[in-house]
Amino acid sequence: MKEIMPYEVEQLLKHKPVIVDVRELSEWMTNGHIPGAVHIPLSQLEEKAAGLDRTADIIVVCRSGSRSEAACEWLQTSGYRAYNMKGGMSSWFWDKTYGS
Repeated sequence: MKEIMPYEVEQLLKHKPVIVDVRELSEWMTNGHIPGAVHIPLSQLEEKAAGLDRTADIIVVCRSGSRSEAACEWLQTSGYRAYNMKGGMSSWFWDKTYGS
């Protein structure tokens, strides 16, 4: 499994990476998200993945990293270059609050 750390994602934001957030809508709306991220709940990933660029590096996030890991595995076996953001949004907010 290819992984990327939250601080690395933050450094890449200026390059406008493809970030896919696979949390449910309620989590996306109430718990915040990474600027520029695309929201595709894990349950809809297979049907909506066709809209993703197969030539781009895709960073996948969820709350803690478990759902995004499953999403990454599916994307990788489907021919996408996907990276799981280790620790998910919990780590993202921790890093933003307390440093990496």
